[in-house]
Amino acid sequence: MQGWIKLHRDFTKFEWYQDANTMRVFLHLLITANHKEAKWQGNVIGRGQLITSHSNLANDLGLTIQNVRTSISKLKKSENVTVKSTSKFTMLSVCNYDTYQSQDSSANTPANKPLTDDQQTTNKRLTTNKNDKNAKNVKNEKKSDIHCVENLNARLIKLISPNARRTELNRMEASSLKKIKTPIREHDMELLEDFFKQDKSSSFDCTWKRKQSLVTILNNFEEQLDLAFEHRHQHTSTQTKQSTETLSPIESF
Repeated sequence: MQGWIKLHRDFTKFEWYQDANTMRVFLHLLITANHKEAKWQGNVIGRGQLITSHSNLANDLGLTIQNVRTSISKLKKSENVTVKSTSKFTMLSVCNYDTYQSQDSSANTPANKPLTDDQQTTNKRLTTNKNDKNAKNVKNEKKSDIHCVENLNARLIKLISPNARRTELNRMEASSLKKIKTPIREHDMELLEDFFKQDKSSSFDCTWKRKQSLVTILNNFEEQLDLAFEHRHQHTSTQTKQSTETLSPIESF
């Protein structure tokens, strides 16, 4: 990766500036996001966007996957980033990327200072509104289940016992689920279901560190979810490579 980014001194006023992990994650996203539109495997990755995963970010930053998930969750709630997940990849978008990386080379000249002052006033109003909105969201979360998956309990049980008739978690399982603070989404559940439907051999379990009880799955939920994502990504890459190798030279071109 080559080139450089511009970083205004006002970045010290960033709301997560004193949160070391979250500030590092956001700064890393600013550095690694596309500075111009590009294509990746038939998908358009716009300016201020990038394809990555929690495990890749953790490796790049020397953080744990849980640290990264927590920081991304904070950035999502404060509307600094958005996350789009599909069965093949996860795309992160830096909100208002041009505010941080304006394409106008004169954006920081004295002639533009009145505009900057106006922007700061607007940003203060936006920050206040976002804080009010976030406070309401926190209250709403306390009133309802934070997880956004239909029949979550029954589907979790079937990860380990596909033919199980029970649909409610036992006391230990419910306690472990309650400790998961990051909302479980439909896409997360689909990844896990696919992961646990794969080869049931002990060698597969050992290679992919797949857990054997629902309590241990829930107690290691972030790890299991990232392993499921990495398995899906590796499996998709292998299929793509195999299909490419079967094409004739003309078709491949």
